[in-house]
Amino acid sequence: MFNAHRIVLAVSAAAALSVSACAAPAPAPSSAPVHSQTPTPTPTPTVAFKKYTNAELAELFESVDNAEGSPFVAMPPAQLEQGIAAAKKMLTSIKVTPAVCGGAALTGGFEATQGASMAVATSRPSGSASPVQTVSLVSGVDQAKLAALYAKNKEQSKKCGHVVIEVAGQKAESSVVEVPVATATPGSFAVKATSTTSMGVITQVMVTAMKGGVVINSIYVSAGNIALETKQAAATLDDIAAQIK
Repeated sequence: MFNAHRIVLAVSAAAALSVSACAAPAPAPSSAPVHSQTPTPTPTPTVAFKKYTNAELAELFESVDNAEGSPFVAMPPAQLEQGIAAAKKMLTSIKVTPAVCGGAALTGGFEATQGASMAVATSRPSGSASPVQTVSLVSGVDQAKLAALYAKNKEQSKKCGHVVIEVAGQKAESSVVEVPVATATPGSFAVKATSTTSMGVITQVMVTAMKGGVVINSIYVSAGNIALETKQAAATLDDIAAQIK
């Protein structure tokens, strides 16, 4: 049975994958922090990268801790596959206003990652059963699909900053805005996604970059300090990116 919480999770998953598909291969590494100005980097389809396996991506979490020093726990592959399948199925029943922001615009991230490897891990604050940070890694994204999705999403981005999602009698409003971020990983950008449902308001901060063909999404469920949470999400992203050659 659908509920507001599952709507938020499904839309967040689709948004994360769609944003991932718009991330470009990173330029040459630089030791200076990078201040993101725009979330629309240009893809470079001619660059070939190693495709990591699911297991190799999961191994990247083993030497990374969250801001509290707690480890990240990788999601079992079978559970990840089930979650993606459930989100895909849910998205087919969702009505989005404006309509241009629904359909392929919402599921494009999933389509672009067909055949790619993926790993997801979460961390929890001390004494909590709920994950406060989620990190997803995707490797082997088809570069032709990436370029096509990038071009389409760039045109739609101005219309889809605020959307209304309806499914099975439930409604949620979602807005996405870019927020400033400084990272050691070139090409990084950050967004704040706010979803309002009958359960209340949920805000997430997501920092995204691509390093060596691996798309990295570091997502915080916000407790209200957007600047700090963006910084912490960026630190996790940098720790993972540093392991990718």
